Amino acid sequence: MRMPVIKCENLCKIYKLGEVNVQALRGASFELYAGTYTLLLGPSGCGKSTLLSLVAGLDVPTSGKVYVRGEDLSGLSVDQLAKHRNKKIGMIFQQFNLIRSMTVWENVALPYVFAGMSLGARKKRAMKLLELVHMEKYAHHLPTQLSGGQQQKVAIVRSLMNNPWILLIDEPTGNLDSVSANEVMEFIKQLNEKSKRTILLVTHNPDYCRYAQRIMYMKDGKILSIEGGRPATASQTEVKDKKATGDELSEEALEKL
Repeated sequence: MRMPVIKCENLCKIYKLGEVNVQALRGASFELYAGTYTLLLGPSGCGKSTLLSLVAGLDVPTSGKVYVRGEDLSGLSVDQLAKHRNKKIGMIFQQFNLIRSMTVWENVALPYVFAGMSLGARKKRAMKLLELVHMEKYAHHLPTQLSGGQQQKVAIVRSLMNNPWILLIDEPTGNLDSVSANEVMEFIKQLNEKSKRTILLVTHNPDYCRYAQRIMYMKDGKILSIEGGRPATASQTEVKDKKATGDELSEEALEKL
């Protein structure tokens, strides 16, 4: 029997705002398996981002359990949770969260700084990742010199720096134009297909259902249903079309991530 990569059991989360209790989650349960791409779809304010924070170990549930590869996150210390996020989880947000005073490659390399890696190792890995999204020529630019789409690509490859096997992604295209948004969504899909990342992506946009294998519908703090989405791999036509653009990602490079 396969063990789920992520398992959430009856998650509830209550925030206290002054004298008012706000219930963000009301018994959310689900399982994710290795190599799947799951879309968490629902209106703004339904608890999607709260759920993502609990899975990442950035917050703790009021009740319920989160297991990552069978490990109960509630049993981890603060230091153990930090190591869990640094080694196993890649986080991508709507806000790019790039440090303005640092160059593009330095931003990408930040996880290696926290891991105590040498300068040479940091730069080599960062440049390799920037090549994946054709951003290596901007390595010495500052984030303020990039477009929104370019900044999000930098944020995405930064999340890959420590080679995590789970990507948690929160509204990655909210600040992007439609062309940049499609580029970002295509790249995320290829991370799933070519380098077998397990992905949980939060969005309120139903147009993105075509990218994922499974769709979880959420409303008022509850998961209403879970449905299948697209097949696990792209069709030959899709692959051919990407190669015809001249801007495709290297399959070999993605598979070696």
